[in-house]
Amino acid sequence: MIEDDPMYAHVIQRYLEEPSARGLAVKRADRLAAGLEILGSEVVDLVLLDLSLPDSEGYDTFHNLRQAAPAVPIIVLTGFEDDEMAERAVRHGAQDFLAKADMSPSLLVRSIRYALERWKAASRLEQSERRYRAVVEDQTELVCRYLPDGELTFVNDAFCRFFGTERDELLGRKFFTVVVERDRVQFATRLSSLDRHRPLRTREQRFQGSSDEPRWLQWTDRALFDATGNLVEFQSVARDTTDQKLLEGQLRQSQKMEVVGQLTGGIAHDFNNLLMVITGYSELLLQKLQDDSGEPDKFLVAIDQAAKRAASLTRRLLAFSRRQIVQPANLDLTEVVQEVEAMLRYLLGERVELAQHLETGFCWVKVDPGQIEQIVVNLAVNARDAMPDGGKLTIETATVQIDQRQADDLRIDPGPYALLSVSDTGCGMDAETQARIFEPFFTTKTAGRGTGLGLSTVKAILEQIGGLITVESEIDEGTTFKTYLPMIDQTVRDADPAAAARERVHNLDGSETILLVEDDEPVRSVIGTMLEGHGYRVLSARNGRQASRVLEDAGDSIELLLTDVVMPGLTGPELAEQVREHRPELDVLFMSGYSEGSDGLASFDESTMALIRKPFSADQLLRKLREVLRPAG
Repeated sequence: MIEDDPMYAHVIQRYLEEPSARGLAVKRADRLAAGLEILGSEVVDLVLLDLSLPDSEGYDTFHNLRQAAPAVPIIVLTGFEDDEMAERAVRHGAQDFLAKADMSPSLLVRSIRYALERWKAASRLEQSERRYRAVVEDQTELVCRYLPDGELTFVNDAFCRFFGTERDELLGRKFFTVVVERDRVQFATRLSSLDRHRPLRTREQRFQGSSDEPRWLQWTDRALFDATGNLVEFQSVARDTTDQKLLEGQLRQSQKMEVVGQLTGGIAHDFNNLLMVITGYSELLLQKLQDDSGEPDKFLVAIDQAAKRAASLTRRLLAFSRRQIVQPANLDLTEVVQEVEAMLRYLLGERVELAQHLETGFCWVKVDPGQIEQIVVNLAVNARDAMPDGGKLTIETATVQIDQRQADDLRIDPGPYALLSVSDTGCGMDAETQARIFEPFFTTKTAGRGTGLGLSTVKAILEQIGGLITVESEIDEGTTFKTYLPMIDQTVRDADPAAAARERVHNLDGSETILLVEDDEPVRSVIGTMLEGHGYRVLSARNGRQASRVLEDAGDSIELLLTDVVMPGLTGPELAEQVREHRPELDVLFMSGYSEGSDGLASFDESTMALIRKPFSADQLLRKLREVLRPAG
């Protein structure tokens, strides 16, 4: 109680000693300053305040106390002449005001208890509203409320951020003009269908954002009714589903690629057989004409080159659909990059300049050549897409020695590595993007432009062979990808019979007996012609069962089994397993242009299994045979 008149203070003190005031304890101050001192040092539940004090007068008394103790309820004590000021105090937060002349014990106690209860109720309501506001404001969903005529009455922070507008600019505007102007009639129809029995509906909206990239919102619209069933307002909550939409699109794109891969693999076997016939006979004809006249026929040369390009395209399609048989081999990284140059120039287009700085010394690695091509093409295509207005793409190969400190930083084993670097002058990437680029399905390209699988595939290939990929990029400063592939030892390479055989250009003829098993008659014929033209004795079979009979009849005279992998009935791997039960020393060379149905090869040791991909040239076949067959003598 802050009251300077001793008589009124004594009366109020007596009133609060009545039985009805049980539980109430009072402290008195005769000045505002003294009252503030008590409030600052003790817990006070309510203040009885006289407005006319020696150190403060009128409404200022209430205002000053309210400012100093905003969390304490106040009942104003007033004389007749102070009613106007007391009412003003109530309008600004006082719980009640009592005229001293009309005060009674019951009136005073009742006013105090009601004031305390109202204050507690108001505090609980304020806390509830504060929690509600925190929940609504902190969530990522867009929340808004609007009247039946569409006027916005509430928007949360997420709503303002999404539309890039301040709250004051949105409140009072029509909801339709902010988000659904184009679909206004349809949206109004949806809202009109909401009633007390079905107050909730969901919808999806495509929204063009300020960055010109489409955004997707999934709205939940709810109609709110009062106790008598009258529509009060609508509430709409939206979730930004743009990332989900992009992911769904990427998944569909990936599924399309899988279908393309299945289709590619499905036709690859037959198509490669056709190419085998075309390239085989064109090569034989070219050799014959050159032997006769010394000059190759230009039309035949064109046919042969076109067929080889078609074969190369099929091989790459199979590699990208991951249906190509993976066969690691010792190869020159620089040579592989040079071979893929022609395709790169086609993929990059005229606006991108291609520059190459390639290692001319020893730069050998053990990896499937198709996987190297896949790495180069994926990185080059990414670089091209980062330069929509053109630019320069630089491909480099080099050899580097990784010491222990560098190995610890890069998290790879120390030793010699072949470095393949792909740099562009494109838009670059920020740190957040760089941290995610190797995640499957993550892409910065627009919907339909990429699956987000390219870089993750590159990373997986390199990790499989003990390599690594790194990225360096700055916004508007371009990007450089560096791939590290473990190099093979030069002495190992020199001792590799396959590598040595590839380097020999003579002694490709042979005299061994070969059992050729191929279900496609034209392919069987052209391969047989190739072999017989270089001294080999050829026994032919059109399927596995016929080959088994030939083996029984010919006995040990057959020195190598040359068989297609995919055949009706008994497959090539199944045939080889049966043969090796009786003749484990028999050399086997598989032929295939397609991996589906070739799972039987998994039972063969990769280090001893020999495989040649269709279509192949006579030179490739003869070299492969000399790798597999034991040297004569």
